[in-house]
Amino acid sequence: MDDRTLQRNFRILSKRHRQLVSSYLDRVGLYFGQPRLLFLIQENPGITRKDLAILSESLKETISISIKRLIKAQLVIQVENTLDKRIQHLYLSDKGNEVAQLIHTDFNRLNDSMVTGLSAQDKETLNMLFEKMLNNLKDFND
Repeated sequence: MDDRTLQRNFRILSKRHRQLVSSYLDRVGLYFGQPRLLFLIQENPGITRKDLAILSESLKETISISIKRLIKAQLVIQVENTLDKRIQHLYLSDKGNEVAQLIHTDFNRLNDSMVTGLSAQDKETLNMLFEKMLNNLKDFND
């Protein structure tokens, strides 16, 4: 098998996964990237937008737009800091917690389906190959 076939199959796999995630997010009314923010807020209740931007490796402006949408959808609550009114802490609402749990469960099902039928050895080999590929990309950027 040549490199082009491997690269094409990897692109097809990535594209198909992204299509499935995108279609799912459309059904639950979220944009790509918002589930990760929900998960980060769930793991870090009271996080600020600034810290959320750092953790998610996103621009503050991008976070601001996403948070406004999540607040409008009643998934996130923002609470003003009592000592500094410029700082707002983010929490998931009850609805946000339910949606985050649902998405987490469904994403796990989707991701688990990709490795169905692979042996433990296959998974170990695949993981090793992914790590090599990631290192190759790191070296490419350097």
